[in-house]
Amino acid sequence: MQIRHTTLLSTTIKPIEFAAKKQSVEVEFPLRDVLSVATGKAFHDGTVHPLIDIVDHLFSIKLGESLINEKFFYVLRPLAGKAVLHQHSQLQEIRPEDITSDNYLQIFRQQKEQLGNMLPLKKLTAGEVKKLLKDDPEASTLKQILQSLKR
Repeated sequence: MQIRHTTLLSTTIKPIEFAAKKQSVEVEFPLRDVLSVATGKAFHDGTVHPLIDIVDHLFSIKLGESLINEKFFYVLRPLAGKAVLHQHSQLQEIRPEDITSDNYLQIFRQQKEQLGNMLPLKKLTAGEVKKLLKDDPEASTLKQILQSLKR
């Protein structure tokens, strides 16, 4: 039930625009997908593509063709999860280590009852992205990737 965390293997990545626009555009996403990104546990149907859409929205990644593959998603997911928890602090009460295949539906139903089917997420500003990177000791791999993309 847990979303794997893998590192980005050596692949060719075309330069992408990573810094968010200054506008805070809000988009609603299905609760099950937001919970999956926030906790790292699968509340969704098993496909990672709706979760990639959330990460793409949060970080305003402009890709043209689908360059954000699953490997890059797994690098960004923990930071995206922190961003979701910052925007929806009520989700912080959910402890990922307490989510099991036996109780995830109950947790989902409780959250759905409180929050509804959809949750709005705002794009991150460039300052918020920098703060996430600065505050996360595990973000060094992501920082290296971003620096290489700027060249």
